[in-house]
Amino acid sequence: MRTKEKGDKALSYNLDDNNNKVIPIAELERVFPKKYNAAIKRKRNTNNTSTEYSAKIQKSTAKNTNNTIQLEQDIKILEQQIEFKDELLRISKEAKEKAEEREQDLSKKLNLSQETLKAQTAILEDLREKKQPQKPVQEEKQNFDRREGKNRLKTLTDAEIAIIILLSFLCGLIVLTL
Repeated sequence: MRTKEKGDKALSYNLDDNNNKVIPIAELERVFPKKYNAAIKRKRNTNNTSTEYSAKIQKSTAKNTNNTIQLEQDIKILEQQIEFKDELLRISKEAKEKAEEREQDLSKKLNLSQETLKAQTAILEDLREKKQPQKPVQEEKQNFDRREGKNRLKTLTDAEIAIIILLSFLCGLIVLTL
């Protein structure tokens, strides 16, 4: 509308190659001084605001970078702790397996020792039965020894048998430990 008016309030313009109206900025400033100054002021504020915003972004980026570095360090520490705990778990499992193997081995040795003791006890009981002769034979032997002046016939007492059993058991344990 202002391009069609005449006088101080009229805007002058030029035509470009396509016959479009082109208004110089100086013309806008002359006809609309208040609006032009307000637009310039807004532009300056926008520039200041964008500069402030850029500074805030840089500070935030710096903080984020510091936070990122700290988080990366924390992650490394946590990964090392996990590796350490995994190693402890592996060692613990190995120790448990070894303990179970030792327990099985000792159990086998105990069973073998018990079987050996039973066999030795049976042998001693057989010997005890053989050592106790029947009365007529025993009386005859004693009579023979008296005639000879010697008391050769001796029977094993319960204490002597207990000592023999104990010695056999100890020998069996020694054999097992070897």
